[in-house]
Amino acid sequence: MKDIKVSKLCMSMNVGKSGDILIKAAKTLKKVSMQIPSFGKARITVKSFGIRRGEFISTYCTIRGKKALVMLFKVLKEKAFTLRLSNFSGLNNFGFGLTDHLSLGFRYDQNLGSFGISMCVSLMRPGFRISCKKRLRHKIGKNHRIYKYHSTSWFMDNYHTFYQALDHRKKYF
Repeated sequence: MKDIKVSKLCMSMNVGKSGDILIKAAKTLKKVSMQIPSFGKARITVKSFGIRRGEFISTYCTIRGKKALVMLFKVLKEKAFTLRLSNFSGLNNFGFGLTDHLSLGFRYDQNLGSFGISMCVSLMRPGFRISCKKRLRHKIGKNHRIYKYHSTSWFMDNYHTFYQALDHRKKYF
């Protein structure tokens, strides 16, 4: 009942502009994730960036199940299975990014270009659905939550990494 598994993997490309470059990013994300991506809107207007409220500025998709595990393994292999301690949140999430989608083994396409990808992984235990249900909704108990310690130990166990203190200010996993 206490085993931890991956709930979902969210991949996003934040372009910051709408138009042709956003369409190219969506095509790239579709190629990487093998799913049809959605578009995200700007919440506020920022004149210095030239963004208006409600304008599409990002593209994202959510991957679940075994497909998420395979994609996570590919991306972590590229990162050499090392993450900083600051990549893990206080509860059940951790996130990281890739500077280039080409590092996943894709060829450079002159028409599309190259984009960075942000990844966010959500972990869960059996019984987490009780907080999302409409009927008989309950909170998840303190003993059943996934804290930072649990998610880091899960990461080290599953991907056979060990604690590396490369710098006294930066702690890596």
